[in-house]
Amino acid sequence: MDIHDTKILEYGERASDIFHVTRRKKRNAFDKFMDMLLNNFITLLDGLGGNEHIYVLYFPDRIELVEVESELRMTSFDITSLAPPAALFEHVDYDGYCYEKSRRLR
Repeated sequence: MDIHDTKILEYGERASDIFHVTRRKKRNAFDKFMDMLLNNFITLLDGLGGNEHIYVLYFPDRIELVEVESELRMTSFDITSLAPPAALFEHVDYDGYCYEKSRRLR
């Protein structure tokens, strides 16, 4: 467990479920076609984004998408209306990105 996991566990003390997620940009048909022509070059560039620390937290009254930056600053978004129940969580689409479950913290 790293310092980002520790920070999110402190923040989500009341959360029943916490998932670490990975982010990838949602692509339209043209983007997929261009990526295929460029031999997956665009997808490769997206993967060079670095080490992201993004989590989905299930609180009793809301669901949050939280990004913990390297300086341990946190940015949270309410995704209660978008996310499935915790038992069914595999991914959620938000703001042009797909967030897929990577591992479960709690």
